[in-house]
Amino acid sequence: MKHIVKWIVPLLLAAVAAGCGTERRSALEAYRSWPKGPSVSLTMPAEKLQQVKEVGFDYVEVTLNSLRGKSPEERLAAIGRFRADAEQPGLTVWSVHLPFGRAWDISSPDDSLRVVHFENSVNAINTLA
Repeated sequence: MKHIVKWIVPLLLAAVAAGCGTERRSALEAYRSWPKGPSVSLTMPAEKLQQVKEVGFDYVEVTLNSLRGKSPEERLAAIGRFRADAEQPGLTVWSVHLPFGRAWDISSPDDSLRVVHFENSVNAINTLA
């Protein structure tokens, strides 16, 4: 699995360099077309999310580090609260920065742990989608 992860980033960069679609564009042009927004914590209060919108951002990347050690029910509640708080001022979750480290390591050599970590990550992303 670690070998697969090592190849993901170069493949993604190659896709960007190849034009990210039918129209050939430089990697810089492709990057410039992505929505801009700050990376925010899942625990960011609604008032702060409102300020993010007020300064001109429409998109956010959310970090899920605060989900470590939480039960599935607590994770769903935290994600649901964040989603509602972000939608209130009109913010869109553009990307998810997955937690990393042993507790969420999708490249773990232990198959059973890797599957659990992967499922946790997918469930968090699907709940935010």
